[in-house]
Amino acid sequence: MAPEIWLFDLESLDARNISNSPANDEEPMWHGSTIYFLSDRGPRQRSNIWAYSLRNRRIRQVTRFTEVDVEFPAIGPM
Repeated sequence: MAPEIWLFDLESLDARNISNSPANDEEPMWHGSTIYFLSDRGPRQRSNIWAYSLRNRRIRQVTRFTEVDVEFPAIGPM
């Protein structure tokens, strides 16, 4: 029952699961060629920010909180 993040191409009608994990992956935020999202993947199962690169299709961890979860991420002007 863990949520996943999908990309859908409106021209080709192609759908692709970009998170593909048993973890909770949610709150996607698109910025340039990167999609940032919350995930509780990892050994401590804490919600941190992760990033998916549209260029190389790789996922990397951005934040590494171990005691608390990231709960309300946002991309916007500073």
